[in-house]
Amino acid sequence: VNECPEEKLDWYNLPPNTSIADIQFRKYQPPKNNNTETEYIDHPNNLNFLYAILTHEAPYSTIRLVEALYEPGHIFVIHVDAKEQFEPTFQTLKKYFSNKTYVHLLPHPYRVKVNWGGFSMVNAT
Repeated sequence: VNECPEEKLDWYNLPPNTSIADIQFRKYQPPKNNNTETEYIDHPNNLNFLYAILTHEAPYSTIRLVEALYEPGHIFVIHVDAKEQFEPTFQTLKKYFSNKTYVHLLPHPYRVKVNWGGFSMVNAT
């Protein structure tokens, strides 16, 4: 059950020295170590990201982006548009990232021909 364990307050009978703003702007923090659904990250160095990148041309811009965002533990999944004119981009990225275990290029069976602004962009992610 996802119910807030804090006391429920009646807007018309607030405790002394409590305003409506105090209630509206409070931030609920679940108690540490009592919630089995979440895990707390105590330090930013323990936080890892997974980046999903859609690209189609300018492979060196994609390389610079990955290198700029990289921190140990981060993972990158790169989708290159499946249209034939972007095959050189795919090959350049494949060659550059071949020895980088934190980068995964989606192989041909999973690549989508993307139409800008179309639903195919959702399919690609």
